[in-house]
Amino acid sequence: MKKNLELKVELEDFSDILRNIVSLDVKEAGILYQVDKYFLIGKKRLKLRDVNGGSQLIYYSRPDTQEPKLSQYYVFKFTNKQRIVIEKILSIFFTIKAVVSKKRTLYLYRHTRIHLDKVENLGNFLELETVFNRKDPQYDFYHEHNAVIDTLGLSRYKKIKSSYSDLVLE
Repeated sequence: MKKNLELKVELEDFSDILRNIVSLDVKEAGILYQVDKYFLIGKKRLKLRDVNGGSQLIYYSRPDTQEPKLSQYYVFKFTNKQRIVIEKILSIFFTIKAVVSKKRTLYLYRHTRIHLDKVENLGNFLELETVFNRKDPQYDFYHEHNAVIDTLGLSRYKKIKSSYSDLVLE
């Protein structure tokens, strides 16, 4: 199981963020086209993700709060052929709760992933994920997460407590 700290904010556009992001030593890691199918499984979350020709099954648990939150997750990667079988099996046991399509521009800063998301039918968002690294247990991941929040000026934006699937259903 992996852990990260997450924060999501809603944006009108990305211009302010892009101006501030240059003050971090970030690496642009590319553009991801993602389609997530969320399955109804209770309080925990399960989504099947198609991303740039690959597939992932992501199981995670995190609270719905507006402040940075601790998330625990597993990611299973597989081929598109395997995805077809996995999706059929999941559809037998679980209802598809929502489908979310997005274009994600990914930036990397130390242990933090900065996602600039254009989400179909929802708008623009920034998701921040600071990934805990077991090989570096003394590192202050909370400090890094808060430093990125401060550098990007995220406190002035509307914080979002729920997942994109919940927003689609509202």
